[in-house]
Parts: sequence; C-alpha cells; structure tokens
Amino acid sequence: MRYLLMLLLVAGCAIPARAQLSVQQGAARLAGQNITGVTIITHGFTATNNGGGYMLPLAQDIRGRLGTAGANAWLFDYDLTSDGGTGVFATGTSVLPAAGASGLSGHVVLLYDWAPESNETSPRWGESSGDALFAIGVELGLFDPLTRSAPPVQFIAHSFGTAVTSEAVERLAGYGVTVDQVTLIDPHDFDQSDVPTYDQAARLFDLGKPAGYGVTMWDNVAESDVYYQTRGNQGGLSSLVTADPEGRPIPGATNRLLDAADELPPGNPYGTFSTDSDHGYAWNTFYRGTVLGARPAGTAASATPNFNYNTTGWAHSIHNPSRVPLPAPAFFGPGQDHEHTESLLSSPNGTPNTAGLASLGLTSETINTARFAPDYQPGTIVNGGFDDGAVNSTLVAGWNHHGGGGDSGARIVESGPERFLRLNGSAESRTHNLTYIPQNALSLDFDLRIGAASSDDVLQVLVGESLLATISATTTTAGWIAQSLALPLSVRNAVETLTVRILFGGTFFNSPTIDLDNFAFTLGPPPGDYNADGFVDAADYTVWRDTLGTAGLGLAADGDLSGVVDARDYQVWRAHFGEGSAGLGAVASVPEPAGWVVAVLFAFALPTSSIRVWRT
Repeated sequence: MRYLLMLLLVAGCAIPARAQLSVQQGAARLAGQNITGVTIITHGFTATNNGGGYMLPLAQDIRGRLGTAGANAWLFDYDLTSDGGTGVFATGTSVLPAAGASGLSGHVVLLYDWAPESNETSPRWGESSGDALFAIGVELGLFDPLTRSAPPVQFIAHSFGTAVTSEAVERLAGYGVTVDQVTLIDPHDFDQSDVPTYDQAARLFDLGKPAGYGVTMWDNVAESDVYYQTRGNQGGLSSLVTADPEGRPIPGATNRLLDAADELPPGNPYGTFSTDSDHGYAWNTFYRGTVLGARPAGTAASATPNFNYNTTGWAHSIHNPSRVPLPAPAFFGPGQDHEHTESLLSSPNGTPNTAGLASLGLTSETINTARFAPDYQPGTIVNGGFDDGAVNSTLVAGWNHHGGGGDSGARIVESGPERFLRLNGSAESRTHNLTYIPQNALSLDFDLRIGAASSDDVLQVLVGESLLATISATTTTAGWIAQSLALPLSVRNAVETLTVRILFGGTFFNSPTIDLDNFAFTLGPPPGDYNADGFVDAADYTVWRDTLGTAGLGLAADGDLSGVVDARDYQVWRAHFGEGSAGLGAVASVPEPAGWVVAVLFAFALPTSSIRVWRT
C-alpha cells in the first residue's frame, strides 16, 4: 500500500481501451485444460482507480520462471479500472490458452485487481473483494468447493491486499479446500496512527482472528511465509502527505523482518522527488529479486553486498522447482518486531502477553503454528443485509465491480436501526457480484416490503439469466414479508450474479417503492447424501455404485448436477463422507470402489488418483 507511490507506477500500468474478456470468457479458455498449479497475486492500496496493475511485473516474473523448458504458464490479468466498472481480463497483458485449445497442461498465474475498492472510505470492501476473488477462482476452475479439491495453490499478497486474500482463503476454508501456501508481503491489516484515514475507514482489522487482525491463518492453510518491515522510509513527495505504511508478523506464519542491516537499502535512497518507499521495496525489489534470483534492474541495492536472493522469498515457494524448505514458523523471538502487534498478544516491549494468549487458548509457543476456524458459512451472500457501506452512495460493497452494478439510484437507505436496498421509479435494478452458489442451496431467501404500490409494475428476481420469480407490486405490504424462492438445478454449484429489478407496465402515473433486505441462500442436506437420509455414509456409496453410468435429470447420485452419475459424483461423496445429522463419527471409514467400479471410473476418464481430499 503506497498511497502516492502508485502515481508513478500507474503511469506504466494504466489500462487503456483494448481487447478484453469477461470472467466467463476467461473461464472458457481454461475449460478442458489440466491446471497443474495456481499462483494468485493481489495488490494493496492504490490512490487511483486504475492503479491495480502495479504488481504486474511480479506476475510476469513468476510466469517467466514457471514457463521455461516448454512448460505452459498462463497469466490472467484481471483488471478493474473505474468506480462502478466491471472487472475483465485484459488480453494485452494476459497470456492465455488459445481459443478452442484443449488438453493442455499448465500453471495459472492470476493477477487480481480491486483498485477502486482499495481506496473506498467505508467498510466491507475488503470482505466483498475477497468474496469476489473466491468466486472468480471457482469460475476459472482454480479450485472446486464441491469436491474440496484444487491443484497446488499459492496466494501472494501485498499490504491491504493481504486482508483481501485472507477473506478468499477463509471461504476456501469454509468449503474445506486446502491452500498449500499463503505468502504475505508487508501485511498492513491494522490501524497505523500516522497514515491517512483509509486504515480507519476500511476497517480491515475487523475481518480476521484474533481480534484486531484482518489477516488470519485459517485452518486450511498448510504453510505461510510473511516478509515485513517497520522502518518506514520513503521518498520526499510521499512524506508530505503520510508516513510510510508498515507491516507486522502474523500468528501461525514463518515471519521474516526485513531490516536496514540486511534486506532493505541503507539509509533512505528514495530521493526528494520520489514516491517510492520501504513498503514498495518489500515486494518490488526484495520479493521480485527472489523470483529472478537477483536484484531487479533499476532498484536500490540492499544493505548487504551481494545479497543472496536464492535462499528466501520465492525460493520457499511450493512452485519453485528448486524449493528451499520454509524455516519453522516463528512469531515471537529474536529478529521479530512487534511494534504493530495487537496488545492481546504482545506486551509493549515485545514480550508475549501470557494472559492475553491464554484467553485465546494459546501460548507463546503454540501461537507459532496457530490456525483458526473460519467464521464464513457456505451460502452467505456478502453484504446481503446491507449492514455496511455508505448510505445513499452509488457504490455498494458486494453489489459493484465484479459482475455487480445497476442503476446509480438503487442505494442503501437507512431508516432508524434498519438498512436496506430501495428500488423505485428512478432506481430500477441492482445486481450482486458474482457469487458461488453451493450445490445444496435450495432457495434464495430475502425480505420484501412494498411501501408504495403501482397499478401494473412487478419485481423480478433473477439468478444469472434464470428468472426465479415475478412479484406483483400492485399492493402495499404491512411491513416486511419473508420470501423464499426455489433455486433450479441449473444455478446450483455455479458462479452467478443475483439481480432484482422493477419491470414497468404501461401506466406512467405512479411507480412502486420496493425495499429489499437480508439476502441469503438456504442449504439442504450435504452433498453426497444420495439416499436423502440427512447424512453421508456408506449407504450413499451404494446408491452411487448401483446407478453408475445412468444419465438423466434429478438422479439421486448425480452429486455435481451434470446429468450423469459418474466418477466425479464419487469424488463428491468421498469429499463429504461423514457429514450430516449423524455427525462425523457415524461411520468408521471411507469405502473404496471395487475392482469393476475402478474400471468404470477409468472409462469415464476421471482416475481415482486425481482425487485430492482436504487435509484435516
């Protein structure tokens, strides 16, 4: 997060008008390909709405390392360049599989842009951006919530973007998908007293665990490495406005302090008229250097002559063919700086707060490997209750930028303790961002109030292109009325938008006033419950086995809703084995397919060796 540094970097990364692909079109390029690994890169704060490309050099460097020796490495540059705009893939900077190609194997580097949201001065944007990142990843096929599987995946994030990444990883935790590595560069998820109001306005520190952290090592994270600095040197132009944002160590990670005696440049090399800083140096020189194996051209040298970039940073990446194992996780101890650590964990002098740690069930030793259970619940629609966001703003967190939008007049209204969305004659529609709808989502639920009726207008509710309901607006309601709309199979286990809109009739004398609130999905029994008894056990395996190869609609053992009972439905059952009302202890072990069933699995071109079950 470099509040003014972006002004220079954006000059080289601004997005001109050029060929673009939608998220769905980008997903089509990956359909039928074998994704061997995933790297997802997320930037931090940008002062301008088109500054989200500032980490493009890092994405290009990583793709360059992984695309050697004839291996495929694709770069998907997801760009969001204006308030109220829609994110797309910029083909000029992306490197994509050719249209119509299939059967290729390769690594996917996704560069995620949330620039207009990073500088909003109201809360919930960090969460909604992370939710959209999760949904986009599902749509691209980078991870599969239904089978709890993914190729080896590494998230890399800088500054504010570390909290956005944490939100995406929390959603994967909610669905039980393992994240192999989370790499955080100068995580800025706290309120630093000497920087502008964005820390207080964004309130990223409300998102995670323990209290005061916006970045969390959730219980699905296998490994994590953090590189942070607390010196805060910066160029002269930046210092006229703000102190340089700094980072801090994160519980559960291998934390490395970048200091002036080793990784950072000596003194302040940034110059009177520069907007660069230690905060930017952490990713642009230090971490990029570890990808390239040498200091990037045009960047300041570190304090250590001939610093060895091949022993840290990307040297620890799960995707590095010559990987150097990560050191053991460390939070306290020599070499750490707890200037910005929450007081619940650390005393002012940097020693462990024993009582505070004990209140969390932790000690100064166990915090080194701490993992936290997610609060996120599958089926949640981010900001579906309109609890956060600026009242009467044209932009609504969760309802703009990543597939969402609508009339500028369709805004959050506050009346007493209530906050809700209002549609009327000058505010006809609103669309929620792309969101993943679980396989077992039965209905879309919300509250409706018609405050002013009209003679022939109606409210339409759509998920994607599917019309769920047309509700008459000819009569006012006596307060809020709960609505529950059945979801068709076609929108379940899918990434879709949600739209509410007024469809006007032929009379123009009056228009309705319709208030909407508390959008959520209601979930049914867990996926894999093929005999509909409320839990997933060996009896469901029998249903799958006995109907394997059957095609049709509404099949009991069609766990992925594909219209055929096949090997993927076995993966669904296996991933959710033990869930449901009987509890995890209801069955002893997962039955394996008999020999003839294995032969059929191979006939369906889905070998059992491809199954990657969530590690608990």
